[in-house]
Amino acid sequence: MSGSLKYAGSLALRTIATVELPLNLVVSAVRGRGLEPAPVDKQDAALISGVLGAAGAVRAGIGATSGQLIAAERGGADLIASRPKILSDASLPSGELAYLQKQFSRKELSIQRAANRGELTFSPGTDSVRIKSLQEAYRADVAARYESMYGKPLDLSRFNADHPVDLIVGGAADQRLRLLNDTINQSVGSSLRQAAKRANLTPGAPINSVTFR
Repeated sequence: MSGSLKYAGSLALRTIATVELPLNLVVSAVRGRGLEPAPVDKQDAALISGVLGAAGAVRAGIGATSGQLIAAERGGADLIASRPKILSDASLPSGELAYLQKQFSRKELSIQRAANRGELTFSPGTDSVRIKSLQEAYRADVAARYESMYGKPLDLSRFNADHPVDLIVGGAADQRLRLLNDTINQSVGSSLRQAAKRANLTPGAPINSVTFR
């Protein structure tokens, strides 16, 4: 195989996988030979072309797949958690519901991304790892910047300094914080705790995925 084709194959593998494998191992695996090296000749050109052409199709999904496979290999659980009840409150104005849904969607996406990276574990002792001083400092900084820009104080009474990936599912205490509606934040935290309890998880147990229904 030409050096340029080997280089192209290497780039494709870096795009579609979390580890880079020699191209002859890819050819071998696709042909059902396992991960034993196989000679690469002209007949492999079409196969290699297919691997390269598939890169775009799998780019979006390979990260999720690799992380979930790692979690699955360590015996992780698939949690089913309840969506915040307030999102079904028909008495709320449509604008407020839309706002709350957006707040929840941001939270849900952060947790799903962490699950896709294989990072979630059941960590019930949140009080022992929470760094309250960081949360207080974050709130104070946001409030100060707002007042500096608009000349009036910011009402943060309905907002929490939120960990995008909840501590109870293994989120880091020093991760980048953001403001989140308190009802959404507390509802998600409670729902995750209940889901873990239903799944009989023990501290440190890996979590493959979290689905909100």
